[in-house]
Amino acid sequence: MRRIKFRTSFVAAFTFALIAGLTCFGCGSSSEPDPGGDDNLIGTWVGTEIGGSAVWSFTFNTSSATVTTDSVEAYTGNWTATPTADPKQLSLKITACDYAEYVGKTSKAIYKIDADVLTFAGNEPGVAATPTSFTSGGGTRVFELTKQ
Repeated sequence: MRRIKFRTSFVAAFTFALIAGLTCFGCGSSSEPDPGGDDNLIGTWVGTEIGGSAVWSFTFNTSSATVTTDSVEAYTGNWTATPTADPKQLSLKITACDYAEYVGKTSKAIYKIDADVLTFAGNEPGVAATPTSFTSGGGTRVFELTKQ
């Protein structure tokens, strides 16, 4: 059985987490990700997975992130963003996790921010593909989070 719907978790996350009109430090015409890379993500975002009821918290610092839920999942890692991509992209390399098999793997995600709402679509850590839409299914999980 495939990790209980990708362990009812995310990161990929960031899931998170997680995640329109963004600015970034060091942005130029390059599409290469910078550590961190999008100041608009920095802070704590809280919400739920689309179709779920567990409360998720995605906290982004300048280059690290923590994703937790009110159940048993927790992820910590280093993130990089490519806010010039369309949709914006994020990678989270897991450095600590409740599931040892995810440590050292990268979760790929896309995100958008509309006012104080982050929509974040992420794949399970270790899946090489980046989601292409904000639709759940096929290993992609989608979260809607509000900035705290």
